[in-house]
Amino acid sequence: MRIGFVSDIHIDQIPLEGTEVLKLFGYWIKKNNLSHFVIGGDICQGQFKIVGFRQDKNVGFWQFNCR
Repeated sequence: MRIGFVSDIHIDQIPLEGTEVLKLFGYWIKKNNLSHFVIGGDICQGQFKIVGFRQDKNVGFWQFNCR
């Protein structure tokens, strides 16, 4: 699948199940039964967390809860 803008992605179109992890623009995304999300505006629906960010060989981890 070719991915353009993060805000255009609907997670239910991406074949992930349960808590599998998706690497998206350097972000490691954990999916858990959500409908859609918008990373640019820090807005999302359902249960969604950014569980890590990776750039080159420097790796940091955190959790981001939707509002």
